[in-house]
Amino acid sequence: MSDTSEKIDAIYRDRIMALSAGERLRMATSMFSTAKKLMAAGISSQERDLTSARLRARMFLRLYGNDFSEAEQDKIITSLPDMQR
Repeated sequence: MSDTSEKIDAIYRDRIMALSAGERLRMATSMFSTAKKLMAAGISSQERDLTSARLRARMFLRLYGNDFSEAEQDKIITSLPDMQR
């Protein structure tokens, strides 16, 4: 389901595809950076007084937690500086 007409969607797709691969990569990395900032702000607003290591651990779990077993998650998280789950 989309609220964008097929004509506008085609124009948008054509404009994106007209960009170089580098420009599209730059856009994607910029969007991911923005998403991480929003995620960090959301986590920080829910859990006060987080250390930077604990924030990184929460972000890791949110982004990649489903890709690893609990044992693997623990190993990765405990490898962060000054981190204990």
